Amino acid sequence: MNTGFGFSEMLLIVTLVVIFFGSKELPALLREIARMTARLRRYSDRIKRELDDVTRSLEPQQVPFAEQQAKKKELRAFCISARKKLGAESRAEKSSIIRGHLVALEELKNATMIMMYAEMGAEVITLPAIRRLLSEKKRIILPYGIDGTNDLGIAEIHEADTDIVVGKNRAPEPAETLRKTFFRSDLEAVVCPGVAFDYSGGRLGRGRGCYDSFLRELRGKIPLIGLAFDCQMLHESLPFEYHDVAMDKVLTESGIVAGGGSAVTGKSDPLRG
Repeated sequence: MNTGFGFSEMLLIVTLVVIFFGSKELPALLREIARMTARLRRYSDRIKRELDDVTRSLEPQQVPFAEQQAKKKELRAFCISARKKLGAESRAEKSSIIRGHLVALEELKNATMIMMYAEMGAEVITLPAIRRLLSEKKRIILPYGIDGTNDLGIAEIHEADTDIVVGKNRAPEPAETLRKTFFRSDLEAVVCPGVAFDYSGGRLGRGRGCYDSFLRELRGKIPLIGLAFDCQMLHESLPFEYHDVAMDKVLTESGIVAGGGSAVTGKSDPLRG
């Protein structure tokens, strides 16, 4: 920071002091100018340090890629273990409540073409919801893995009990005979699983990036809804990369826990049985 006192300014001040006050005042004036200059320099250095600190605090902290991937792996293992510990009976009961929250959403009531998922492993059970939505004349679309890639294809199903088969990756998928061209731009809502979520809607998948790649061009255009159990919700923010896609809402047995305000009330599931 410039103190405002250059050589020419100092020379002018000295000349004026000699003319108006005499040479006797010159030493005292020079000492006072020196003190003022030192004080201004200390002040300007302090301001500079404070501005540098503020600037550094506003800069995004870059987490090394390897460290970020290790953290994601750790969180996946933790949440998969927590989900498995629920047990079949508890998982079925909680899934029943979550399905009740799901079909109560205005986003699904207003949508005609809905992308769902059929559960695998210890995920939230969705098959009863698929049957219900089909009975309401909704068009249900399921994803499938495209061989040799990490990409998802989508196909429409008509009967939950006959049109869903176990694919090569052990994931429930639409039968191959149904895999005709279906444009993702025709979707009006997407319901997807996740290994973990945070309370901002951040989603952690299985690590292949299939859903993130598929959902990227849909983000902000249609509702993206994640389903999970409470034990999969993380209070810390998930590590986020440029290709990750957050959910508009996340539903658990507690209701809408991310992105949508207050929880849905009621514990009954009209789909049960």
